[in-house]
Amino acid sequence: MTILPNISSAVWWAYQIAVDREPIGNLQSFSPTSTKTIDRVRQINFAIGPKVTDLVPGPTDINATLERIRMFQVNLFESIGRDVVTIEDLNEPFDLVETLFRPGTGTPARTVYSQCLFTEYGQTIQVGTTFVMERATVAIATIFAG
Repeated sequence: MTILPNISSAVWWAYQIAVDREPIGNLQSFSPTSTKTIDRVRQINFAIGPKVTDLVPGPTDINATLERIRMFQVNLFESIGRDVVTIEDLNEPFDLVETLFRPGTGTPARTVYSQCLFTEYGQTIQVGTTFVMERATVAIATIFAG
């Protein structure tokens, strides 16, 4: 068992993203975001102009971007158990499981990003560095505690 420091900040090495219980490799960043549209209901009033009288919440879009160092053995698609070359062939959703191990105790806190599909994929090969970086964005249907 790994001994974690007893501090209030989450430390980077106590973090894992997995698909089907398998870590997806040398992840450099994972950035989930939620965006909600809000419709403004306005009242027409010629004396003071259109005034907002209500805010109506719309649907929420959930996405995540991730960056990982490409490994010689497997690329990003292979790391999630898919044997394809491009996102064009990826039409089967998958779940991403984020596990953050609580400092001091090592107790896992899991978040499941359910029904993910790739919307963007790219890689960067840069002169002067030895790494090939893979970048991807996934659309997520829902999030729940796991």
